[in-house]
Amino acid sequence: MNCFQPPDSDEDESIINIITPNVMHRDEPELIVKPSRKISDAEKRCRELEIENAKLKSAAAESRDEVLRWRSITKSFVNSLLLSPENCEYLKKTTTELMISSLKNVDHEVQFVDCSFPSAPTNAPDLQLVSRNDEENSQWELKWNPSWSVQVLCSATLAGVGYSILIRVSNFEIQGKVNFTLNKGASEITIQFTKTPSIAMELHSAVKVGPQIPMPLKTMIDRTVRGACDTWLQKNVVAPKSISIILDKMRRRTTLTDEDVKAAMLAAVEGERRSKT
Repeated sequence: MNCFQPPDSDEDESIINIITPNVMHRDEPELIVKPSRKISDAEKRCRELEIENAKLKSAAAESRDEVLRWRSITKSFVNSLLLSPENCEYLKKTTTELMISSLKNVDHEVQFVDCSFPSAPTNAPDLQLVSRNDEENSQWELKWNPSWSVQVLCSATLAGVGYSILIRVSNFEIQGKVNFTLNKGASEITIQFTKTPSIAMELHSAVKVGPQIPMPLKTMIDRTVRGACDTWLQKNVVAPKSISIILDKMRRRTTLTDEDVKAAMLAAVEGERRSKT
């Protein structure tokens, strides 16, 4: 005989529902617990590599920041020593004499030379350390693009007719390897390019008085000015030649000692070296 009888009334059905709620009604989803999967050695290694990669990226970013800081320090140091107002005046005097003598060689008389060589930190060259032999001698990769300009007004005659021409030189750029040698007393620094540097400049000429001059004459003037700059560098700054800059005036003006100047030079060298390690 069947022991389970279907309910005869609503009341009996409610009693069954109370007694066996999960059997008659499944409103909630069944919770299924899966066993935890064991992480493979390859996955562990992949996670370790991701962590190492993140650390390397962070270290690289810090290294780049340090390089920028030391290059900024080096630029400020070079600007204060080599491009002081006194040394900029020396460069103006040298440039003026160079323009007068070179244009005189092509029968042009110079009326005036105006050199704009501001001694500003933004005009300091970019330097990257190549090698250091000792505390006094080091070699650097130099890139120099100062916002300097030179204007020259000169006059001459063409077919018996006089004219005046204004020459403007700007956007100088010099690149090359340079040796720096600081003497024992830290009162003088010697500069020498290892070979002829790459030189670029923009040169514009316009007639101010008289007839328009033919293009061959403008080309000759352009070639004369550029050639004068190349020749001066080759004869004065390219190995085996070198140029020395006296630091005594700057040291007296700023009350720096020999040790101060030497320490600043070594700090710049050491900072560039550290930034590469």
